[in-house]
Formats: sequence, structure tokens, C-alpha cells
Amino acid sequence: MRFIVLFFWLFTLLCHPGNGYPLKAWKIKTVTNQVTTHFNDIELELSVVTKKNAGIRATVFSPSQKDDALILFDEKEVYLSKKSGINTKAYTKLSGQEAAENLFQMLALNPWIHFPDGKLKYNSPALEDYLIVFDYILKDKNVKPTEMRLYEMAPVKNKLISTIRFVEFFSPDTNLFQPKTLLVLDQANQISGEVHIKNYNYNLGLGDFLFKVPGAPKTALTGP
Repeated sequence: MRFIVLFFWLFTLLCHPGNGYPLKAWKIKTVTNQVTTHFNDIELELSVVTKKNAGIRATVFSPSQKDDALILFDEKEVYLSKKSGINTKAYTKLSGQEAAENLFQMLALNPWIHFPDGKLKYNSPALEDYLIVFDYILKDKNVKPTEMRLYEMAPVKNKLISTIRFVEFFSPDTNLFQPKTLLVLDQANQISGEVHIKNYNYNLGLGDFLFKVPGAPKTALTGP
């Protein structure tokens, strides 16, 4: 019984930092988020897992309870697939604005991972013709995001595609700023919506295979 209690205490401490034992960013290897999005009266539920040096995997649950969508970023490219039960169908590599927007929104869920010093740490082909501007303030030497903007680069003037504003954060039981509510302005399609992160967990065991696409190159591109 004593072993079971000790194991439960350690699990709680790792997954839910706080209680006087704040985790440092370098000790956090994975983050899982349960997310709800609201756009044009359409509500979607997502489960998003992020692992350092591996990528981001977002499952978008179908409202009709048919095939779910799976969006995968392997720290290089963005892929889309359909998932029915435990079976995943063939992956399609996204490109252009579709790839850039999907990646842009996934990065906003845990910006402290992807913009550790205020700069995006990836050099992804998905953003080859796009620019992400990340606005933040330093609070106790930690990056607190305020707004992200996605631009399509052009010779004369870059075109604003989308804006994400960080409205609310979870209680700071670590030295990180974990977003809770995001306002998304899609200038390209003239729509807006909200993203609510219902909860998050740190350091759940996630295998690297979850972020790999069969046949895709294994080497990820990272920024300087």
C-alpha cells in the first residue's frame, strides 16, 4: 500500500506541477492538451500532444463520430490523415497556406516550447513562404506571449493571414506561461473564433513513433 501511495504522489507531481515543487522548462519533455475550439458556431474537440525534439500530434474529433482528423508536425513538415478507431489512413503532406495555418495554430498552444527565447526554433519548409511574428514581454526573465501573427511574404508588403491573441493563462504553478484562452482572427477568410485549453499535463510517457510518418525523412530541421 505504501508503494502505491508513493507512486501516485510521484505521478501527480510530474503531471501536475505545483504544491511548492515547480518544474523548470528543461525538465518538461512532453505536454498534452485537451482543447475546444469555437468557429462560426462550430465546436470541435481536440487532443494535442507535444514532445520536445519529436513534434506535435493533434487529433481533431469528428462531430459526427465518423473519421477523426489527425494533424502531425514532425518538426519539419505538416501532414494530414484520417483516423478511424485505431486505424490511421495514408498521410497527405500539406503545403502552402493550409500547412502554415495549421502549424501556426498548433504552435500557439505551448509557445514556451517552440519560442523558448522569443524566436521560433524550427526552420520548417511548411513556413518557406510565410513569416511568424511572435510578440511577448519578459516577466521575471520568462517569455509571456501576447500575440502571434502569420504573414504570407511578398516583395512589396507581407499579407496578414491570421492573428492569435493570448487572452488568459493558467495559474502560474511553474515558471512558464501556459495559455488557457486564445482569440483567433483569420484575416484571410474573415472569420474569428476562440480556442479554450481545458487542461494540460506534463511528462506523460509518449513514444517518438507517435510523431513519425511512414516514409518521411527522419532528420528534422531546426533553427539556429
